[in-house]
Amino acid sequence: MKFLLSYLENTVSLQSDSKNNRARKAALALISILVVIAGMLWSVMYLALGYNAPFAIALISTLFIGSNLAAFFIHKRFEIFLQIQLLFILLLPSALQWSLGGYANSGSVIVWSFLAPLGSIIFSGLKKSYLWLGAFLLLLFTSTFMDIYLHLNITSPQQLHTLLFFTMNIGAVLIVFFLVLVYFFGELEKATFAVEEKKNQLESLAGKLAKYLSPQVYASIFSGKQNVNIETYRRRLTVFFSDIVGFTDITDNLESESLTELLNDYLNEMANITLKYGGTIDKFMGDAIMVFFGDPESQGIKEDAYACISMAIEMREKMKYLRDKWHSHGIAEPLHIRMGINSGYCTVGNFGSEDRIDYTIVGGQVNLASRLESNATPDQILISDETYLLINDRIHCEKMNSIQVKGITKPVQTYQVIDHIHRSDINQSDIFRKHGQGYLISLDFDKISTAEKEYLEKVFSQALSTVVNTKKVQ
Repeated sequence: MKFLLSYLENTVSLQSDSKNNRARKAALALISILVVIAGMLWSVMYLALGYNAPFAIALISTLFIGSNLAAFFIHKRFEIFLQIQLLFILLLPSALQWSLGGYANSGSVIVWSFLAPLGSIIFSGLKKSYLWLGAFLLLLFTSTFMDIYLHLNITSPQQLHTLLFFTMNIGAVLIVFFLVLVYFFGELEKATFAVEEKKNQLESLAGKLAKYLSPQVYASIFSGKQNVNIETYRRRLTVFFSDIVGFTDITDNLESESLTELLNDYLNEMANITLKYGGTIDKFMGDAIMVFFGDPESQGIKEDAYACISMAIEMREKMKYLRDKWHSHGIAEPLHIRMGINSGYCTVGNFGSEDRIDYTIVGGQVNLASRLESNATPDQILISDETYLLINDRIHCEKMNSIQVKGITKPVQTYQVIDHIHRSDINQSDIFRKHGQGYLISLDFDKISTAEKEYLEKVFSQALSTVVNTKKVQ
């Protein structure tokens, strides 16, 4: 069967036909061949039983169907072939029924006519099938009204013949109907498999592409909320920058394999924390990370700022774990990060060309966040006055020096983030932190051993003496 369908596809199809159209044409050609064979068998049967009129009708109709099939093989005009085939399939059974004297005498041969609307559904679509269904019903009602006249004016076949007609008609129609369903569901199964395979391919591709996009951006694009056109808009955001202090110097002392492992480990941990708090990862720039809150999803400017600060605090805590981990892997240099955060209106959207775009943010507020990061000390989270005003009711901060930023006429007041207020109040008595121009002091008394306290006492005594002596000289 597969070989025959393959042969018919190559014979009756055009080179421009799609795979689906080639299959439809081959299937109709195969059904038509079966109809011709069935018509010849019916003709021989009627002739053998002595029914001349039905024999003539069956023979002539079969020849016409065969001629139409031959023309289709030559000219490959599918629509003309289809309509003629459906017309003969519709009319031939009705003519045979009338010539034999009605429903009972013909063995309800008119049931063959139902293959016309059925074939129309498969080969022409649902809309066109309604016309053929209407024609079938019209013939059905006409045959019903004619049945009494035919029964009275046409000699009834023998009871054995009538039983034979009925058995052959019902059996053959059901076989053809079954074959049509086999074809239909076979094509449906192949189409379903093809769709499922395509779906799996797209899901695999989408999963790979997702790694190049922030999850929020990926979700907004694939849900249709965001277009992939060059367009921008203004949005109030909280912007975050961070990098590893002295990373350039560290790269000179590490092999590329170790450096790659360290950097990927660091970026993976930081990315997980970012996603936990709903930040949009703009880009990784070596050891630097750029994140913003407020687009494409926002919980409100205050909540966005709080989420960003909470993210930064957790990143700072995570670095303690990473330092211990890297030290156990032979990286002696303790690595620290510095972070800068600013809030304000930025231009956000798709920038680039028609063929290559990048979803990012630009503006003076972005530059300010970057400058805050570059002015931060190791393990320090430095924020602007705008961000401080949004989070100072929930985050404990210390006022720091003002900085001068290019493009901003007035000095920018800065604050360093200490901790969440509820945690800061509990632990503040055990933690001592002081920062200033030229000095950084951070002590966690719970974690300092007795021996280390004695050592620190000597260090601070020497430092205090140096400060006093320097002051006297001045």
